[in-house]
Amino acid sequence: MKKTILLAFAIMAAGLVSAQTFVSTTPSNKNVILEEFTGVNCGYCPDGHRIANELMAANPGRLWAINIHTGGYAVRYNTQWGAAIAAQTGLTGYPAGTVNRHVFSGSSTALNRGQWSAAANTIMNQPSPVNVAARCTIDMQTRQLTLVVEAYYTGNSNTSVNYLNAVLLQDNVIGPQGGASYNPTQVVGSQYRHMHMLRDMLSGQWGDTISNTTQGSFYTKTYNYTIPATITDDPVVPEDLNVVVFVTESHQEILSGCEASLLLLGAQPKVSDVAEVVDGYDCAMNFKAKATVKNLGENAMTSAVFSYTIGGNTNTYNWTGNIAAGSVAEVTLPTITGSFNSGTDYTLQVRLSEVNGQSLNDGGAQTTLNKKSYTVEGPVTMKLVTDKYASETTLKFMKADGTVLKTWGPGTDGSSQTINLTFDPAQAGCYVLEVYDAYADGISGSYGNGYFTLSSPAGQIVRDNGAYGAMARYYLNFTNNGSGNMGIGDVENGSAVAVYPNPVEDVLNVNAEGLRNVEVMDMSGRLVMSSTNAQVNVSTLSNGLYMVRVVSENGVTVKKIVKK
Repeated sequence: MKKTILLAFAIMAAGLVSAQTFVSTTPSNKNVILEEFTGVNCGYCPDGHRIANELMAANPGRLWAINIHTGGYAVRYNTQWGAAIAAQTGLTGYPAGTVNRHVFSGSSTALNRGQWSAAANTIMNQPSPVNVAARCTIDMQTRQLTLVVEAYYTGNSNTSVNYLNAVLLQDNVIGPQGGASYNPTQVVGSQYRHMHMLRDMLSGQWGDTISNTTQGSFYTKTYNYTIPATITDDPVVPEDLNVVVFVTESHQEILSGCEASLLLLGAQPKVSDVAEVVDGYDCAMNFKAKATVKNLGENAMTSAVFSYTIGGNTNTYNWTGNIAAGSVAEVTLPTITGSFNSGTDYTLQVRLSEVNGQSLNDGGAQTTLNKKSYTVEGPVTMKLVTDKYASETTLKFMKADGTVLKTWGPGTDGSSQTINLTFDPAQAGCYVLEVYDAYADGISGSYGNGYFTLSSPAGQIVRDNGAYGAMARYYLNFTNNGSGNMGIGDVENGSAVAVYPNPVEDVLNVNAEGLRNVEVMDMSGRLVMSSTNAQVNVSTLSNGLYMVRVVSENGVTVKKIVKK
């Protein structure tokens, strides 16, 4: 009787193995699912995104990240699933992550971003009782997604019931994000490119039940899902979707998982993105742009006609090259010229109208182009008023070939600072001013109404109200040869700081509450003297103009003095 039962079990197991189609039956180690909990107004969250992306790149086919937005500051990207998943982790702040929902110490599964790599390596060296594989197809015409998942148990699970989870993710979601400078490759203008973002769970909150979890067991599940056009007003682009599946014990420990292979049915090549190109600096009012082309078709692209519209005018560009099926490439368009006005927004729409000699109905993509270019007579003076986080603010003044002539910053946090600068290049020509914000939220907002102005002898050129995101760029075409002075004037932080006498012969007195340091610099910015005393002997300095940088408990103040 015992032999009969064993034989029956062996026959049943053999039948199950023959029924499975693509999952491996060879024992293997666990794969890693990194659930990353994140927010939008979260200064260090982009650093977590960067680390997750690097871990995926370093462990292809072994590790996948799921970016889960939760909390009141991320309402735009929250889902009905994320809060419950986060609630069982014990996290106390963002960014945080779980690695296979495993408890590595204590009682919490939540890990800080510095712990993810070591935890992932630990998991990947452990044998898994189950192998998981998945295949996904998307019908581009009907937007129907079909997912087939298979699981095969090469060993016994610790629990008699497991759960299969199928998670829909989306890449290239463009939107807001604080702290974007910690992951600069994902910055898109003043916005941010979100990757592997949780959009939906095909299997529900905690997955579908797997009731047989012993060695030799086989399980399969098919999901059918209609892809919505938008989720919270963000377009759901089928080719940017991917599906990650994993098997859990109860609702916690993840045994292993994988990303589904993806096949797009009826797909065609398309322009998926358009971006401005800065290939050197040019004060002329024209634009350079590139189109990102996804060849979603079955054949290589060897020729194409791009149709691009801007300012009411449509042009075409005949392209030849080779973009293999399934590949992505960037195509730089011809320089776009026309009667464009400085500081005006122009919408550039780019699409494919023909590929390999066949007409194509590609919806294309668009971006906004805006070039701030002004013809000026020097000297140009700048008044920069920072917000309360002046440590995020820096600037750079350059020749058109990128040679840097003047920099300023960062400032000191605590109170708004006012900086006065002069740009008077020796040679007429095209120059570039770039003002940066490290947090990518500009200098005007809830932390102070920062701004800057540019003026010439003829009057004010422009006032920028500081809502420029990560960077503001201005092209200044100087019509006259100047003095070559790239000076900095007084920097004020709202504190009472006095430097006297001025002009000075021997001893300079510095009156500042909580004085910490005094630095004397020549007009090129070279440090020539430093002191922690309120009286500085400057008698050895050559006659001329100097800058005095006073660091106190209230911030930084810069004053100009004359040594005689």
